[in-house]
Amino acid sequence: MKKKILILFIIVAIVAIVLVIGELFEEGGKPEAGQKEEQKELTTTTRLSWLLFPLKKVSQAPWVLYSRSLLPTLKSNPNLLDGILNDPSVIKVEKLYTMYYGGVKGDFSDTNTVRIFRVTSKDGITWNRNSVPVLTPGPSSSWDSVKVETPSVLVGPDGTYLMYYSGSNIPDSEAGFQIGLATSRDGVTWEKHSSNPVIKLGSGGAFDKFSLLGPTVVYKGGEYWMWYGGISEKLEVATGLAKSKDGIRWERKGVVMSLDVERENANDVGISENFVLWNGNKFEMFYTILLDAGKIVAPIWHATSKDGVNWVKEKKPVMDRATAGQWTNEALGAPSVLLDGNKYRMWFTGTHTDSKSFFENGIGLMEKERKP
Repeated sequence: MKKKILILFIIVAIVAIVLVIGELFEEGGKPEAGQKEEQKELTTTTRLSWLLFPLKKVSQAPWVLYSRSLLPTLKSNPNLLDGILNDPSVIKVEKLYTMYYGGVKGDFSDTNTVRIFRVTSKDGITWNRNSVPVLTPGPSSSWDSVKVETPSVLVGPDGTYLMYYSGSNIPDSEAGFQIGLATSRDGVTWEKHSSNPVIKLGSGGAFDKFSLLGPTVVYKGGEYWMWYGGISEKLEVATGLAKSKDGIRWERKGVVMSLDVERENANDVGISENFVLWNGNKFEMFYTILLDAGKIVAPIWHATSKDGVNWVKEKKPVMDRATAGQWTNEALGAPSVLLDGNKYRMWFTGTHTDSKSFFENGIGLMEKERKP
């Protein structure tokens, strides 16, 4: 056994030396006239890490999937009430990570009823899961009697936990979603606000007349800022902005982002699943695209803004779907990002299915070092 381990480390050392020498030759050469030197997707350290532990560099952006097996940190389970999970919202209070997410029964016996669940973790990787919902649909006559989902959770300036969520009373449809508010003193026991829904369907020819989905809320400068997805009667999806002094009464500011450079096909319908953070200097938005008439959610894109209204988009996505056989090969989205010390940490959902014999999904983690 000791000989085998010694041989393994010798092989790894040889590979590392070869990689270093190779990069020295690459750096010493000059590109031919008219050509640009290609950006190296993996540094020597990352390449060696990939050999030892299968971490994957994503696109050309400096994000790296956590998980040595490239598996989700929280997985679907056919036996659980939250067996199929989506739309994470992760916060960190002191040293405890808390994730809220929407879930449906894992055996597909009731895909209409969507509830919101809560899990906790000391490291953001291993989660304590009890499959007990913290927010459920309202009574049959209420505006959110069928689905409560896409939570966005933050701690307000007075220490109150605020959860903004999408709710609907229409089964088997993406129509009629509106945005509600629930509050909590401890992040565990929640009470829906009496003024719900706090943002209702738009009127006339508004971009959000058909449905409102996926709020993401930031408290900055004494105001609450909410970006959300609006679906028009033409079934086009764009991102709107609303602002509030108290988190209850909101003033719509209109559309701030629509589909353009991200379009892959003529029938792509728009931008969805936005997540926004304030990094101390500017807003950053992570979002996904509804491809192929909304049948596919992917990839994850990134944009920045000084004012939350005018956005500068990156030219390439942060992360795209994986190749066949991996757990994010069918769909990818719902990013939730934390600035955690010297790094960004992004939790996201992925789906792996052949649409016939099996369906798997989960929530994974990517990380990126934060530049000073």
